[in-house]
Amino acid sequence: ALRLLAEDSLNSLEHYSSGQVALAASCFARLGFHPGRGWVETMVEASLGRLSRWRPGDLAFTLWALTKWGVSPPTAWMEEFYVAFQSRGESLSEWHLALVCWSLGAGALRGGPRPPPAFSRHVMLEAQVRFPTLSSRALAHLCWGLACCEVRPPDFWIR
Repeated sequence: ALRLLAEDSLNSLEHYSSGQVALAASCFARLGFHPGRGWVETMVEASLGRLSRWRPGDLAFTLWALTKWGVSPPTAWMEEFYVAFQSRGESLSEWHLALVCWSLGAGALRGGPRPPPAFSRHVMLEAQVRFPTLSSRALAHLCWGLACCEVRPPDFWIR
């Protein structure tokens, strides 16, 4: 049934909203289903050039799904992702940050690229302002992801 759903949606992916893309991808990934190389490539191509208009959660869940499938997005997609995610500032939730860090860390463990230093600094700054309310689980995902990407947080984080 999931294979048929993926095949049926393939021709309309380019018309999906960011929320529809993120929902489809994350639901497939959560169910442990890989929709196939063609579906993933179409999704990545259709979203390229549009990521700057995506909501933070849609960015985070799409990256998470790609990571769960073991897919390293093309460099152009990741560069656009970094810029889009950084521009979200106060609209980011702790879970967006945690999910992105977990995804980048898991990708790095598989030999994927590490985020650029400017992006890592941005994530640490966004996490830092949320420390008073950050859940232990979100903090664990953040720290694990940063460690996997070989990013050392400032000393005061550790204190």
